[in-house]
Amino acid sequence: MIKKIIISFLFLFLLKSASAVNYYWVGGTGYWLNAANHWATTSGGNIFYSTAPTAADNVFFDSNSGLQSNDTVYYDFNTVVTVKDFNVSGIADSVWFHNNNSFQTFIYGSLILNQKVYMSGWAPWFDCWLKSNNLGNTITTSGTPVDLKISCFGGYSLTDSLFYSNITVTSGTFNSNNHYMESSVNANSTTYPAVINLGHSEIHANGWNMSYDTYLTLHADSTIIYYAPPNQTNFYGGNNHHYNIIYCNDVTVFSGYNYYNALYNGGYQFEDGSDV
Repeated sequence: MIKKIIISFLFLFLLKSASAVNYYWVGGTGYWLNAANHWATTSGGNIFYSTAPTAADNVFFDSNSGLQSNDTVYYDFNTVVTVKDFNVSGIADSVWFHNNNSFQTFIYGSLILNQKVYMSGWAPWFDCWLKSNNLGNTITTSGTPVDLKISCFGGYSLTDSLFYSNITVTSGTFNSNNHYMESSVNANSTTYPAVINLGHSEIHANGWNMSYDTYLTLHADSTIIYYAPPNQTNFYGGNNHHYNIIYCNDVTVFSGYNYYNALYNGGYQFEDGSDV
């Protein structure tokens, strides 16, 4: 355990010690690791980096990237894409990011998507590990489906609504900023502290699992949750959490020792001594 913490903080120190470098995609369709043809030092520039971005580097896709409708940015096979800020907000046409294997995108800063980008390959959504050890990072999806895994010592906050998405918090802080969410919400905080702040958000959840909440602090006492999973009826609320209002349909089983301000609809039942 101590060794893991030392290594994590050493990595944090190295990241903070290195100045972020901006990488700009140019040249239209291409492969992520082909730095000499696609990763320029300026927007639309012709001076290129010799290597692909790292965890200390910001990447930008903008109007000078040469990407036209249905062009594709390919993740090279067996490659983990690692960046600081991932910003595709400047893409004007429908562009695909193709991942032909199960390797994810590791982001050590903020995530900024837009509604013109799509993921293809092994998964139809952006599969992102958010790993910054600093506070103040943001998540902007612009309606693009995402699978977010927050595993860090820092914090992430939504800047807009989530649709058709999934969030799992292993460590660090997630803040909904009171935004509307269509997403499953899960915690897996069995090793490091995690905080999930859901504020006054309205959440339409197709999955909810706080069972692994050893080091979890959950703020959902002002949140309205509509729970309607397609293939299961269990609401795994964890233990010793305070929920506000939950609307559920069919027969929903609430697991864990928790307090609920109110429950509506459906034929719900409790397990493990939940209260309402």
